[in-house]
Amino acid sequence: EWTQSNENETHYCFERIDSHEKAEYLRKLYDVQFHGNCSNVTTREMWSSGWGSDMFCVAEALGYAAEVSHQPVQMHVYEGAWHYAGKKDASRAVCSRKSMFCYFLELSPCRAKPDELINEFQGDPDPYDIMETKGKWLQEYATRPQLWLRQEVYEYTKSINIPKPCTVIHVRRSDTVLDMHDARKYHAISEYIESGRDVITKDIFLLTDDQNAIEEAIVEYPEYNWIYLNRTRFRGAEGGLGNKIPSDDPKQEVIAILSTFKLVRGCDVLIHTLGGFADQLYNQMGDVTRINIDEDKENVFHQSNNETVVIS
Repeated sequence: EWTQSNENETHYCFERIDSHEKAEYLRKLYDVQFHGNCSNVTTREMWSSGWGSDMFCVAEALGYAAEVSHQPVQMHVYEGAWHYAGKKDASRAVCSRKSMFCYFLELSPCRAKPDELINEFQGDPDPYDIMETKGKWLQEYATRPQLWLRQEVYEYTKSINIPKPCTVIHVRRSDTVLDMHDARKYHAISEYIESGRDVITKDIFLLTDDQNAIEEAIVEYPEYNWIYLNRTRFRGAEGGLGNKIPSDDPKQEVIAILSTFKLVRGCDVLIHTLGGFADQLYNQMGDVTRINIDEDKENVFHQSNNETVVIS
C-alpha cells in the first residue's frame, strides 16, 4: 500500500499508493507470494538477455502467479550467474546468490525447484495479456531495491541535472546487428532527430550503448545540448553477442540503469527503436510524446540488417 516518495542522504519517505486498484492488486500479489503454499511453487528460469527482456520474464511470472495459478512463483538462475549479477562463468559475482536478489527484495520465501522449470506460461487470462494491462505494476514489484542500492542510486544521481523541458533519445546498437536471423538495424542519429523534429527540445538526454553514437550526435548536431552519463560503453558491436557489461562491473551497470530510470522522469519526449528497455523508459516517464522510429517499418528483424553495422 506504500511506495517511496522523497529521499536524502539519511532518510526515505513513503506515501500511500494513490491508485486503489493498484494497491489492491499488489496486496493480492503479495499474499500469493508470501502466504501461498510453497510446495506448489512455480519455478521459472531467469533470462540473461537484456534488461527489458529479463524484467519482462520476471513480471510475466508474477502475473501468472497473481491471476492464473494463484500459487507462488520463484526465479532460478539455471547455471553460472545472471549476467547483471556476475559473469557467465560466475566470476565477478555481486553476491553469493548470483541472481537478481543481489539487488532486489525477495519475491517470495519459497525455494525454487530447479528440476521443475517452466518457461512458457499458459492460462486464462493469458499471461501476455496480463502484461499488457498490469506489466508496469508487476515490474515495479519485481524491482523493489534493497536499501544499499537505493543509496547508491541516490548518490549517483544527486549531482546530475537534466534541464527541463527535455527529450530522451534511446539509441540501441551494440549486439543488435549480430543475430544471424533476427538482426536489428543500427539507425543513424539523424533518423532520430528527423523523426522528432517537430517536438524535440534543445536539451537531449542521450541514452546509448555505443560510444560512437555520442560522438556522432555531438559532431553532427552541435546546436543541441547533449546530456549523457559518464560510463564505459562499447564502440559498435565490439562487445560481441549478449555482452551487456562493457565496464566488466555488473553492479555498476545496474546502478547506472536504475539511475537512468530516475533521471528520465520529467522529460517530455521519448524517441527510440523497438525494444523492452524503451518500454521501461516510457513507464518511468509517464504519458509523454513517444516516437518509435521502427514503427510501421518492414524487416525490423532481418538478417540483412547486420549490414548497417557500418553506421557506427
